[in-house]
Amino acid sequence: MDIENFITEVSNLLPNFTIRILLLSFLLLWILLSNTIYIVFPKKNIKYLFSLLAYVLLVISIWYFAYTEYIKDIFKDNLLYLIIPISIPPLIYIFKYLLLTFKKNNLYTIVHKLENIFVLTLFTVLLLISLFARPDINVFTSSNSEIIDTTGEISIDFSIPVRKKDIKVNISPESTLEFKYTNFWNLENWITNITVVPTESFLPEQKIVVYTTGIQRIFPFGFEHENNQEFFTPKPPNVQEVVLGADIQNVSIKQPITLQLDDNDKDFVEWEAVFVPDAEFTIVRDNDDTVVIQPIRLEQGTEYKLEIIKSIIRYNTTTLQKTSVESQEKIKEILFRTAPAPGVESFNRNGVIISNSEPLIIYFQSSINEESIKDKLLITPQIEGTVSLSEDGKQVIFKPKTSFLKNTEYKITILSGLENKLGGYIENDIVLSFRTAGYVALSYASPRNGAIDIANTIKNISLTFNQPVDKNSVQERFTISPNVAGTFSWSGNTLYYNLSENLAYGTKYTVSIASGIKSLYGIDSSSVISSSFTTKKQIFLLNVPYYHQTEIFTCNLAATRMVLAYRGVSSTEAGIKSSIGIGLNPNEDWVDGYGVHSGPVSSYIAGRGVSNRVYHSWNLTGALQEVKNGNPVLIYIYNGSSQPKGTFILEGGYTGYKGMHSQVIVGFIGTPESPSTIIVNDPWKGKLYLSPSSFMSAWSYLGYTGIVIY
Repeated sequence: MDIENFITEVSNLLPNFTIRILLLSFLLLWILLSNTIYIVFPKKNIKYLFSLLAYVLLVISIWYFAYTEYIKDIFKDNLLYLIIPISIPPLIYIFKYLLLTFKKNNLYTIVHKLENIFVLTLFTVLLLISLFARPDINVFTSSNSEIIDTTGEISIDFSIPVRKKDIKVNISPESTLEFKYTNFWNLENWITNITVVPTESFLPEQKIVVYTTGIQRIFPFGFEHENNQEFFTPKPPNVQEVVLGADIQNVSIKQPITLQLDDNDKDFVEWEAVFVPDAEFTIVRDNDDTVVIQPIRLEQGTEYKLEIIKSIIRYNTTTLQKTSVESQEKIKEILFRTAPAPGVESFNRNGVIISNSEPLIIYFQSSINEESIKDKLLITPQIEGTVSLSEDGKQVIFKPKTSFLKNTEYKITILSGLENKLGGYIENDIVLSFRTAGYVALSYASPRNGAIDIANTIKNISLTFNQPVDKNSVQERFTISPNVAGTFSWSGNTLYYNLSENLAYGTKYTVSIASGIKSLYGIDSSSVISSSFTTKKQIFLLNVPYYHQTEIFTCNLAATRMVLAYRGVSSTEAGIKSSIGIGLNPNEDWVDGYGVHSGPVSSYIAGRGVSNRVYHSWNLTGALQEVKNGNPVLIYIYNGSSQPKGTFILEGGYTGYKGMHSQVIVGFIGTPESPSTIIVNDPWKGKLYLSPSSFMSAWSYLGYTGIVIY
C-alpha cells in the first residue's frame, strides 16, 4: 500500500490543518502541565487538586478571552474537537485524585503512565499525519460552477499548507495572470490558497484548463503531484426580439429601443447602433437580459433605418477598458418612422432633397379652413412667395418667387389658431425645419466604413449620397483599391458597384470618389469621399473527428484515433496500445506513464492500410500545405505545463521528453505561407486556435516532428 495515500485518506477524515495545529499544541500543553505539577507538588492529593484548578482556570481563560474572537471562527462546525479535548483532562485528574484519596497507589501509577502513553501516542500520530499527508486541491470559480465568467477569479485551495516556491499554475489558453497568495499563519513561504486573476478577459465559449504542478506534502522529499481542472466561458447572448412600440410607423421621437436577449448581457459584448439618417443616442446596460438604445432626439415624421452591431471584445479585467475587437457582425436591421408633429402628417422637404425652385408642401391630417391660413405661415430666413391650399384642403402650398437658397437651414412656424374645417385649431405653434442641399457628402456606405470580417462573397458595394447627384460625375471619379472589376447601377441617391468576382480574403478595400461630384440642387463636392472595409481572413478546416484522451498519457493514441477516423478507419486507444505493444523503449513500444514516439505510431497507421510519412525538422508552410491538400498532420509538441522541461531517462534507459504531447493540425486561418492562426485538435484541451509563434514554440520541442496522413 502507498503509505502517503493511506495517510492522506486518514487525513481527509480529520478537521482542517489549523485545528490540527491547535490540537497538537493542546496535547503538548497537557503533557507538560501534568508532569510539571506531578514533580513540583510533593503531596499527591494536593498536587492534583492544584492541577485540576489550574487546568479549569486555563480553559475558562481561553473561552472567555478568545472564543468569540478567534477560536469560534476556526472551529466553526467542528466544535466537538474543542469541547472533547478540554473535557478529558479534568476527568482524568479527578479519577487520579480519587485513586490517591483511597490509597490506590499502584493503580494510580498505572493510570498516570497510561495517560502519558495515550497523550504522546496521539501527539505522534497527529504530527505524522500532518507532516506526511498529501495536500488535496480544490479549484473553484466565483460562481462555483463549470461556467467561469470571462473576468472571474479562479481560486485554488490546498487542504494542507504547501511551499509557495514549489507550486506552478498554468492556464490554457495562454493569458497574462496576476497571482494572490494566502499565507498560512503569516508564514511567507507557506500558503493555503492561490487566487488567479487574468489581466485580460477570456473569449466566450472557450475551454479553460487550470493545471497545477509541484503539489507535495509538508515533510521534504515527497513525490510531486499534479492537478487538472476544466472550466468553460459562457456563450455570447443573442437578440431574441427588438421592442420598438406597437406602431413602427408612428414611433415617439424619445421611444427607447429595447433589445431582448436570450441570456444576461456580458462584458465581452459591445453593442453599437447605426441610425440612418444619423441620430444621437445612448446605450443603457444593466447586466440583465436587456440592452436599451435611448435616442436623445429623433426627427419628427422621419423614416429611419436602424442597424444593430454586436462585437466580441477583449478587455482589461481591472479597468474594464477594451483592448481589442475579435469579431463583429450586423445582427438586426429595422425600418421605422417617427410620429409627425401634432396636426401635421409630414412635409415634402422633410429629410428629402428636391429642387430649390419646388414649392414647400405641408400635409395636414385634416382639411384646413382657407380663411384661417392668412398670416399663419412664417418662414425664416424670410423668402417671398404665395400660400394656397390643395383641392382637398389637406395640403398647404408655399410657392417661392425665387428659389430657396442652397445649403441653408429654414425654419417653418405654423402659428397657433390655424383651424381645420371641423372647427378644430392648433393650440400651440408648430415648428418644422429643413435644410436645402449643401455640399455633396456620403450619408451611408455598405459595407459601412471601418467594418471588419466582411464576407468575400458580397455581391455589391453601395454608397448613399445626401442628395441627388449627377450619376456620370460619380462613376467617372469612382475607384476601388485593390482594383476589382464591376458594373454600376443606381437606386435613388444610392450607387451600387456590382462586383464581377469574389473579393480577396483578409484584405482592406478602400472605395474613393474624387472631389467634383456634381450636385443637381446643391453644391458640388469639394473633397475626396472614401470608405473602407476589411474582408474575413480565409479559414481552411478539415472535418477531422475529435476524441478526448481517456487517460493522462494517451494523447498520442487519441491523436492516432482522430487521423484514422478521418480516413474511415475505426480504432480504440486500448486497441492501438495493444497492437503497438507495451514495453520500455518508446521508439518501439508504448511505455506506461509516458507514451510512444512517432516511429511505432507511423508503423501502426501503415498497418491499418493508411499511407503516411514521418517528417523531422519540418517547416510550418509544408505542414499547412499538406493540410490544404486534405491530409491532416499528427504532430509531437510540448504540453506547455510539465516542469522541469527537457529530456530525462526512462526506466528502460531510453531518452524521454518531459511534457511530450500530441495534437492534430486540422486547419488554419490565412494561407500556408502566411497564416495568422493554426487550428489543432488537442486530445487534452479540445479544439485550439493558436498563433504561429506559440505553435512553433511548442512544436520545436521535439524537433518539428509530424506524421502526414495520406
